[in-house]
Amino acid sequence: MQHEPTSCDRRPCGTGCVLSRGMGGEVMDPKLKADLIEALEECAEYFANREDADHDGERYIPNKEMRLHQTILEIEARLDRA
Repeated sequence: MQHEPTSCDRRPCGTGCVLSRGMGGEVMDPKLKADLIEALEECAEYFANREDADHDGERYIPNKEMRLHQTILEIEARLDRA
């Protein structure tokens, strides 16, 4: 038996589906979500210890680690709301 394919899943059920259709749209597998959040937390800690900003004479410019840390924090917040 097959389910209606999502945008990322064109395989029959039972072959490692990551997303499934729910009443409000696509729902992430809870185990995958927990693993993803754990990995993002480790990444956030790594980048938090390396973030810095340089001054260009007018303003502070975040380094790549700071930008990545902020991106990870934003994604974690979105996952917490999902």
